[in-house]
Amino acid sequence: MKCQVQYSDDAIKELRKVYWYIAVNIGVSQTAAEQYERLEKAIGSLDEMPYRFRQWETEPWRSRGLRVMGVDNYVVLYVPDDDSMTVTVQHIFYGGADIESRLKDES
Repeated sequence: MKCQVQYSDDAIKELRKVYWYIAVNIGVSQTAAEQYERLEKAIGSLDEMPYRFRQWETEPWRSRGLRVMGVDNYVVLYVPDDDSMTVTVQHIFYGGADIESRLKDES
């Protein structure tokens, strides 16, 4: 069975920031578009087998079902829900960021 993939408001903003950073700050709009497409394609693939990626290791995120998928230099954090057959993308961060600190800010 397929799940519906949805984005949190934060994840939508973060995906746009990825594009903006590469296109404007680095000045390579073609690369920005390609990265955006790779992220969207990988996220879209979560509609099937969303549990194939590892679970976040620390609490309270582990017990909330947060999972981690790497896409190039980025990390996609998402929560699958069997009851509603949805996968919600919570965040899209640069892999070199202090993700634990960013998550603590919202716990």
